[in-house]
Amino acid sequence: VPGTPAVASVTVTPSTATMSEGTLALAATVATSNFAPETVTWAVATADKDKATVSQSGVVTLAEGLDNTTITITATSTFDSTKSASCVITVPDV
Repeated sequence: VPGTPAVASVTVTPSTATMSEGTLALAATVATSNFAPETVTWAVATADKDKATVSQSGVVTLAEGLDNTTITITATSTFDSTKSASCVITVPDV
């Protein structure tokens, strides 16, 4: 009898980044057992929604004219929403 599918953890690479413009590709690794889905949903933190967007493939696009701020992007398991990881992007003072 196979075990119950489960998600052990979600990891986002890189976990931190510094950028002032453009795009950044993030990757999510989902550690699972018993054939649980390894998919994630990407999201920008509610407080940062005007600063960046993230595609469902993990590509972050910064808004123009940002400086001296941080943006949190989170990948959450589609199978177990209690499992997630984030990348904090720092936008330096220009």
